[in-house]
Amino acid sequence: KDEELIKYAVTREAGEKAGTYAIKAGTETEIQGNYEVTYKKGIFIISASDDMALIVNDGTQVYNGQAFSKEADATVKEGTKFQYRINEADAWSDEVPEITEVGSITVYVRATNPNYNTKEGQFTLTVTPAKVTVTAQDSGKVFGV
Repeated sequence: KDEELIKYAVTREAGEKAGTYAIKAGTETEIQGNYEVTYKKGIFIISASDDMALIVNDGTQVYNGQAFSKEADATVKEGTKFQYRINEADAWSDEVPEITEVGSITVYVRATNPNYNTKEGQFTLTVTPAKVTVTAQDSGKVFGV
């Protein structure tokens, strides 16, 4: 009959973070009027967002004998983890790279967050020479003495 409706309730596994969740419609199998209804599970996917931006800025410091470092930032703070490396072939590390002596290093950084797409970038840390002035003390002598 056209008036016969299949009745079922849809539920979804709890969760609001990026990931895969089960969808259920009813129980496994049941008889409803002239129909034997079989329910099959579905999948509900919450995709990672691309709305997180990585914030990196170069840094410069005049040589002072102290290690110089700078951390990256992101537009999403909660749950974001930063990792660094100074060579593209190196493994990622939680340790923030430092530079002490005059020169520059390129710091590669990535920001990961379970609900957002991973972002990568780079910045440069530079230590410039400290200025030192050496002034000779005026002096003199009398000729022949």
